[in-house]
Amino acid sequence: MGNSHQMNNPAETLRLKIHRANAHVDDLKAALGIGPKAIGPAHTHGIGLQDDGTLHYSTDIPIPGTDCGIIFGDAIHQLRAVLDHLICALASRHRDRSICEKLRLQFPIHKDLIDFCADRLVSQGTLKCILGSSEFSQIEESQPYKRQPINPTSDPLYILSKLDNIDKHRVVLVFDQRLHMSGFFENSEGLHPFKIHQPVKPGTQVLDFSGALPQPPFGVHVNDLTPFIVLSETDGVCDGRQVFALFRDMESAVVKVIDRFEPFFSTQGKASPSPRLTG
Repeated sequence: MGNSHQMNNPAETLRLKIHRANAHVDDLKAALGIGPKAIGPAHTHGIGLQDDGTLHYSTDIPIPGTDCGIIFGDAIHQLRAVLDHLICALASRHRDRSICEKLRLQFPIHKDLIDFCADRLVSQGTLKCILGSSEFSQIEESQPYKRQPINPTSDPLYILSKLDNIDKHRVVLVFDQRLHMSGFFENSEGLHPFKIHQPVKPGTQVLDFSGALPQPPFGVHVNDLTPFIVLSETDGVCDGRQVFALFRDMESAVVKVIDRFEPFFSTQGKASPSPRLTG
């Protein structure tokens, strides 16, 4: 039985799922009051130097709630599912698609060769038999321990797999909302640059400088002041990693995997450009 119901090039379907992941990220930005879809974008204002030498500011930036973790989990799941869909598309080129469910096919992601060889689909020879030796070789070359042999647990595909598992079991991912501010103080001694990441709450706050302020601080110039959202409680997988930058890295890694396998579908359709990366 064939698979005529598929698109001519399965990579097209995979890219649609990546676009869906991007849509979830846009929804997350909107929930945080940033991005083009935000309703009433969050602002930080009222920056001023006080008589006691402290720098105050006011903000209406919302604190990420449970809903934000759920939205980001949906984006993560879409990206991870792209790789599993890739395996099923490869397996069903000359077979009925039901083989994917029967064999519970999925794209393996492992941090070392030992774990890779212990994978059920690898150790039993299932993937190599179903997909072919060339395709199997590309799967191995896509593993984190091949992509980043020095530190495979920092590889975006490894992090993607771990975050997807966390979201499955904990329901939500946890965010740590911070404010990123850069600028400089100016006094008779010159310019004193600063960069700050600190937890932020709506209302009036005091900037927490790690060092002493220049005395006297005649002027304060703020160049950049933006929400800076990092992940926390990820069991050390990516605590402190900036959410949107990390998503871009994971998305880029998934796109590269698709590009690696696209030649195996070359007889089914013409390749299309890779999707945009999120800003």
